[in-house]
Amino acid sequence: MELKSIEMQIALPKSIDVGKQVQQLHQEGLLLNDHALNQMEKELQQKRKQVMKNEQKDRVHLKRKQNDHDELDHDRKKQNKQKDQEQQHPYKGNNIDFSG
Repeated sequence: MELKSIEMQIALPKSIDVGKQVQQLHQEGLLLNDHALNQMEKELQQKRKQVMKNEQKDRVHLKRKQNDHDELDHDRKKQNKQKDQEQQHPYKGNNIDFSG
């Protein structure tokens, strides 16, 4: 199929316009990909920070539990010591001598 000179006058400008449109669509796709990549990086950084904050909260929570547990142990020991002191007879000894 051969094009006549009149048809070429119409076809060439249209092909140039189509080429520009294709290039713009290609650039727009690249910009969208770049924007999506930046957004994903921001979300990833935010999630990393959130995980660090949650881990720090968990550490503080565990330390509080440990401190509470230590306080409970101390209180129990204190109560046991008080019970032992209450159960001791005022003038009898605490040890039994089996020697002899």
